[in-house]
Amino acid sequence: MGLDVSVYRPVSVNPLAISLESTVSLEDCPELKPFSALAFPKEEKFYDLEKAAAAEGLSLEDFEIILVYDGLFKVRVTKDGSTLELTPGIVVMTVMHIAVEEVGYQRRGANQKFYDEGIAGSPCILDRKTLMEHWEKYFDSSKEFKHNIIDKFVEGEMFVVYC
Repeated sequence: MGLDVSVYRPVSVNPLAISLESTVSLEDCPELKPFSALAFPKEEKFYDLEKAAAAEGLSLEDFEIILVYDGLFKVRVTKDGSTLELTPGIVVMTVMHIAVEEVGYQRRGANQKFYDEGIAGSPCILDRKTLMEHWEKYFDSSKEFKHNIIDKFVEGEMFVVYC
């Protein structure tokens, strides 16, 4: 199973000089509100899948996406198992982001309980207490996790992401 664990420090930078890879959306991670003083607006493009589905008489709950390729969404309709192709339009929205620098990283290392309990993809970790609990419960108190993640984390200045 693939897992990336990163420690990030929000930084103040010129938003015109950074790439999307070095930013985090506050819309996607509302738990990062404590760092909102560093936020800046950034345009993002989204597929309007809801509108494309409505044109076919469907809602987002009526299907599952089985393939996405170059703006074409192939979906399976839940109630009858049929497949359908949707080509949604693109919507441009302004979303608040914070710039980040990675100060710690680890690939892999979590035990099966981490996955069974759905911790992967959970909200960002902002406090040392939760991080220490996760270290003991999901990373079996490994020295690698302590060195790569815990020792680099400073509460109030950084956050941890599991993805």
